[in-house]
Amino acid sequence: MPGTGPCPADVMIVGEAPGFNEDMQGKPFVGAAGKLLDTLLAQIGLSRESVFITNVLKCRPPQNRDPMPHEAEACLPYLRAQFKLLQPKVVLVLGRHALERMLSTARCSSGTVSLSCRFIIPRRRSTTAGWSASSRATSTG
Repeated sequence: MPGTGPCPADVMIVGEAPGFNEDMQGKPFVGAAGKLLDTLLAQIGLSRESVFITNVLKCRPPQNRDPMPHEAEACLPYLRAQFKLLQPKVVLVLGRHALERMLSTARCSSGTVSLSCRFIIPRRRSTTAGWSASSRATSTG
């Protein structure tokens, strides 16, 4: 699943991989995680329709296991293309695997992608909603 939301988008949310509910509905962040995300977005004056939501992996790993490095690598060209099209000002990265992939993308200096946006990285798991101002990191390409 490629993702949902406007293009271009000021805010881009990147998760790890689709889970069971996402796989069934064909949209990222549905089910319990999606409800929490909708609530958190509403608390800061945003809606699901105003942000672009995607995952590093574009399909669900077998048995909903953690993504393998080669699977994430295979999906990176799609994520890089999304960055080029969307030109987000803010990227919210949710999950350890998403963070690992996003950091490798941000460090890419081959000209494939140039990121000049603010990354927001929650300190705790996205399901705990433990966000703070100190968890922000700035990355420029």
